[in-house]
Amino acid sequence: VPILAPILIGAGAGAILGAGGTALAQAVFYGCVDLKSVGQAALAGGVGGALLPIIGTEYLGAGIVGIATGAGQYYLTTNNFSWTGLGAASGIGFGAGLLGGPFIGPAENIFFPEPWWITFESNATKAGLVRGLGAGGISGLFPRPKNCGCSK
Repeated sequence: VPILAPILIGAGAGAILGAGGTALAQAVFYGCVDLKSVGQAALAGGVGGALLPIIGTEYLGAGIVGIATGAGQYYLTTNNFSWTGLGAASGIGFGAGLLGGPFIGPAENIFFPEPWWITFESNATKAGLVRGLGAGGISGLFPRPKNCGCSK
């Protein structure tokens, strides 16, 4: 696996799961989806996913990446910033990072380098999906989307 492959895998998965979790949560709870906040969730999830193979190889590092991702998504999507909201988003991110666990890097050796899809499969666990979808989903609920005609 080339050195950048885990970073690209993390970024892609984080963007997809962050956006997907936000869109799913908004659709279920509000009956609509704000595409701007979904895009912002993709950005935050992508950055967090890219950081995970670098500093999230242990549980504490995964929690720290979760804090950064939760705080980043809150900052990007809120129209009514509060320190309490930032603290809640960061705490949720930390919990999601711990729940999802550390990034599992490629098992490389000089004779049999690991293909990129094995690294992806190693990290596409139930806990990893919960981390991405859960953090994106919870963060996607706050604030309530204003630009999608929600009636609930």
